[in-house]
Amino acid sequence: MSHIPLDARDLEERLQEVALRVREIRGLLLVDSDGLPLVSTLGARGLEDSLAAFTGAIQALLERARQDFQMGPLNLLRLAGRDRQIFVVPVTRGLFLLGVAETGATPSTVEAHLVALARSVLESVLEGLVRPPGAETTEG
Repeated sequence: MSHIPLDARDLEERLQEVALRVREIRGLLLVDSDGLPLVSTLGARGLEDSLAAFTGAIQALLERARQDFQMGPLNLLRLAGRDRQIFVVPVTRGLFLLGVAETGATPSTVEAHLVALARSVLESVLEGLVRPPGAETTEG
């Protein structure tokens, strides 16, 4: 399992805010490098587990594609099907943001929201590295 310090409540609030604001996004899921769901707005445990396992499994393929095709760091993977679209955005080496969107959703709109959310999640993770969740702050 990932050793990234996470404030699950803060992250869940960030994901919920985007899922409620962007109608085309059906749900959001944070997945660790082992393919385990960490925080989700999907509300369907079976789907969360399947999507998380899929995300864990594609990591090696994404790394190979990056190297073989000399693409540099990958920003996003999009799968489009008849019934939905799935977007995978790397947040850190050990953390991925997965979005499930309506099939008719405009990819660039969803991507923009997911990339912004990934940055927000990264900020939260970095804050957790500096000040672990639950640590008290002292104001001078």
